[in-house]
Amino acid sequence: MSGRRFLLISEKEEAGRMIAEALKELDLEISETVAEVNSSRITYFEGSRFVVVPAKGHLIEPRPKGIRTAKLNQLPITDIVWVERDKEAKARLKLIKELASDVDEIIVATDWDREGEAIGYNICRHKLKLSIADYRRMYFSALTPRYVIEAFERRGAVDESLLVQGLARAIADAEIGLNITKALTLRLKELYPEVKQAFSLGRVQSPVLTYINERSRGEIEVDESYVTDASEYSGSPQLFVMYGNTSMRYFGDIDLPAGVYEGTVVDVATEERSIEQAVPLPNTNDVMSELEGLSPDEVMRTLEQLYLKGWATYPRTESKWAPREMLLEVFEELRSHLPLSYEFSVDNSPSLKGAPVKGKTAIFLTAEGIRAYFRGEMSRIEEYVASYLLEKMIETFAPPLRLRETYITVRIADKDIRLLWRKEVLNPESAVRSESEYLNEVPSVGDVVRVIVAREQYVSRYVFSRITRRARVLSDRDVVEWMMRVNLGTEATRHEYVPKLKERHYLTQSNVPTLLGVKVAQVIEKIGITTELTAEMERKINELERLDDLPKFKTWVDELTREFVEKLKELPDEELKFRCGRGHEVELVQYGGKGGIIVAYCPICNKKIPLF
Repeated sequence: MSGRRFLLISEKEEAGRMIAEALKELDLEISETVAEVNSSRITYFEGSRFVVVPAKGHLIEPRPKGIRTAKLNQLPITDIVWVERDKEAKARLKLIKELASDVDEIIVATDWDREGEAIGYNICRHKLKLSIADYRRMYFSALTPRYVIEAFERRGAVDESLLVQGLARAIADAEIGLNITKALTLRLKELYPEVKQAFSLGRVQSPVLTYINERSRGEIEVDESYVTDASEYSGSPQLFVMYGNTSMRYFGDIDLPAGVYEGTVVDVATEERSIEQAVPLPNTNDVMSELEGLSPDEVMRTLEQLYLKGWATYPRTESKWAPREMLLEVFEELRSHLPLSYEFSVDNSPSLKGAPVKGKTAIFLTAEGIRAYFRGEMSRIEEYVASYLLEKMIETFAPPLRLRETYITVRIADKDIRLLWRKEVLNPESAVRSESEYLNEVPSVGDVVRVIVAREQYVSRYVFSRITRRARVLSDRDVVEWMMRVNLGTEATRHEYVPKLKERHYLTQSNVPTLLGVKVAQVIEKIGITTELTAEMERKINELERLDDLPKFKTWVDELTREFVEKLKELPDEELKFRCGRGHEVELVQYGGKGGIIVAYCPICNKKIPLF
């Protein structure tokens, strides 16, 4: 093999640099090189055996043919062509083609997801004219020397299901998004010819905007379930037991009328049991939901930074699984920095169980990341996110918590009630989560205790046939969690949509819809880009397994695109006109040319209102 030469295509320049550093164990001559191609300076890494070229994202993208110059009556355009993204992409592709002519094997070493699969395939297919059988694929969960070299040695065939899903997503986004964006922009320019702005719509972006717009305004909703009666209890019955200086409270199914009783202890018993402390390692959805204080976009950018430095595993993952050899490595490193008791073990981790999701692992720090954390080499925000990951890593290795529990049985009015009286943790040095401990004096058989049973009642009858839902400003986290619940977007992309809507002036920095955002949300509702339909498309994409499945999916996307565009064409002008808060039709004026600020002027109110 020593005489063979390999070209590796990475996704980002930082990843390319880390891959090249790792490969120095196999090629001492590999070093950073800067090429000047078509006036673009491109950094790549070359040695005697390996050449690593960063793609820097999608160099080749799908686009409806002729969409930029299309007239309204020519839409929709469903004929998709694959084009080079921009001048820099053309230069980078030219360099990749030149370097590919002098190697024995092409290896795609992009990120382990749909995006990475599509990036590598489009370069190989459209620029290098290779089929998926003509190049190899490297899959790694962390950018460390060990895992990069293992991935190189285990390189194999392309994951065709990931690939076809990545291509399908790109085609759907481009065909639907560009067609309806073009149609809406042309319709609005017919009404407001002085406006040069394009008005973007998107396959996933659109239902996200309509959801935020809906939640930002108060509504009256009918709900007949809000009926209470004096005969109904609120909350659980409560039982208070007093003995000496101890007062214990219990909730639950207590079959006694409210009142004060004397009870006699008729039995005291001690039992031992274990409860599991260990939890699976987190995936992307867990980190987005649980990490407080950062927006989902900040969380993902920080996880990406940790990954690109080799300090954490790949962050865009649904998996909670991890291979034993990876966990052994990080456990030993963790133990060298923290005084974990002997009971902590890799074998305790639930992340060892089950099967990997497309081979990817959960999110956790690598051994290099643990060292960087304890050496103080991370930035404050990296350290904050790493602290969360370390906490989860400690928890996943934690042993079962051993408990000794003391129960007393109290006889009250000929009823025996068994109550937990004291709980002791037998291995406190191994506890990672707080466990309530009742260290109370234990009564003896025959002792008398005072018992109070309390039940809360509604004192009158209320029937709420209508309730008001108050307007609410959603946080970025609220939106991402909603997307998770309704299966909208993917773990790799959900964090992007609120920042995109702000960038397109549909939301303020506080996530309140602008005048422009409200109008676009209204249009989206009229043409039927619903959450349910978009989630259905996500399901269809996830079901694709082979490249041969793509034509049928594309036909379905064509039909949807035609439906959306025709509805846009047929939408009455009145539905597209902007109005002030009093309902008057306004004029739009754009200052600063294309991309400049747009102001709505109401001639009746004699007021100017920024559109965003």
